[in-house]
Amino acid sequence: HVPVKARDIEQYIMFWRTLESIDEQVETSKTLSPDEEHAQAQIDEVYALSQIFPTFQLLSETEFIDPDSADPDDYSEESRKYTHPISYTILLQPEDGEIEQQFW
Repeated sequence: HVPVKARDIEQYIMFWRTLESIDEQVETSKTLSPDEEHAQAQIDEVYALSQIFPTFQLLSETEFIDPDSADPDDYSEESRKYTHPISYTILLQPEDGEIEQQFW
């Protein structure tokens, strides 16, 4: 049912705004660490994606195990300690001006 009267639409919008505010509070209050198996799977996924996509960028915080010989492009478990949840981004389409001529 879609509300058609202006008063009904206002009620509908107010209802959705209250739901959104409830969801935001729940999401920010819950940050659970994954179990050991899922944590390892996430780290393996990060390493694999970093090897496949040159535009891979890790967004979550990490700590280098050996800061003196740290390689910023090494996402293996041997080089970093990860903080969960792990988040990252991959640029699939280059921005204007970044298109390499070798593809044309």
